[in-house]
Amino acid sequence: KSRSSAVVGIAILAVLNGAASFTATAPMWARSAFLMQQRVDMRGRCQRAVSALSVTASDKVAGPNLVMQEKMKKMLEDAQAFITKSVEEVDGKAKFRLDPWTRANGDIGLTAVMADGDVWEKAGCNLAVVHGEMPYEKFKLADDRLKHQGIDRSSGFKPGDKVPFTAIGLSSVMHPRNPHCPTMHFNYRYFETASGLAWFGGGTDITPAYLDEADMKHFHGVY
Repeated sequence: KSRSSAVVGIAILAVLNGAASFTATAPMWARSAFLMQQRVDMRGRCQRAVSALSVTASDKVAGPNLVMQEKMKKMLEDAQAFITKSVEEVDGKAKFRLDPWTRANGDIGLTAVMADGDVWEKAGCNLAVVHGEMPYEKFKLADDRLKHQGIDRSSGFKPGDKVPFTAIGLSSVMHPRNPHCPTMHFNYRYFETASGLAWFGGGTDITPAYLDEADMKHFHGVY
């Protein structure tokens, strides 16, 4: 239980530390403890798998802030490599299978899945950069909640319109073999529309099969 619980913490800290660095200044980004703790083998495997998957300026990519999109994608690539390597080290048996994928509309991603380990029955940590359209009504609701300095980013769109967007995210679910160790899951994402409206979202939680109040208090006390 302690080995599996330790990596729950590793996964959470890796993403949160990266997210904190992402919103900081450039020197803080460079000094990030997360980026300093690379796992060379898994990082190399993940980089080779996504070497052809990049956010590029094209009519298939919504939103004007390609620099921010590329930074978020890079940070989540690093987090995926860090987490999967850490999980492999703790498990000691199973390895992640890496499956890079693309779609005709410009969507890209890297799926990493582990199965039949000593510690984890199954675990996944998946990166995705996807594009799509959202109804104006949902976009307007998000704009009303996120208005900053009186800027109305919904101008130019009208009811019934479809608003193009890009979403970049990292998600994970890990199922331990030990039923007394809770399942862990998280999702962290960056969402940007063609008008420039953008926000971060996500969170982490654990799902116990057998409730241990001490585990719950510890998790919610440190997260």
